[in-house]
Amino acid sequence: MSGIAGLDFKDDIIALLNKWRSGNGGRKPTFTVVWKKKDIGRGNRGYDEVIVILDAENPNIFSLRRTDGSGNSIYDWLHDISISIDIWTSNGEKRSHEMVNEVVRLLKTNVLFNINNRQYVQLLPTGIEPLHEEYRNIYRWIVDVEAMRLNP
Repeated sequence: MSGIAGLDFKDDIIALLNKWRSGNGGRKPTFTVVWKKKDIGRGNRGYDEVIVILDAENPNIFSLRRTDGSGNSIYDWLHDISISIDIWTSNGEKRSHEMVNEVVRLLKTNVLFNINNRQYVQLLPTGIEPLHEEYRNIYRWIVDVEAMRLNP
């Protein structure tokens, strides 16, 4: 059992997003995490990008599993992890809808998922919010995701 589940979850979400189907979501965008993102200016180039942001992790005691020989309690821990998936494109509103639809499809078809030998109790998209900057030709969406993992 490790201490936190969030960093593994970030890797697992990127692995899940890499199952992108070009028939549903068009060409696969670039996937990255927010702390690896370096951006000075975007200029006029076309881009499709999905940025994973680890928001919070809340570990809670779920149940008493057993006691050891000394009478010390050993607990099951349930970690509630939240991330945001930040979807960016400069290739128009239709392309932004394709990307959001594919991200949400991947999340909804993997509500209970096991990836990299890590079992998640649930994975739920909890909110989808448009943050377009149309005058700058930026089409952007945030998809909020909650997951639960037992004993990371």
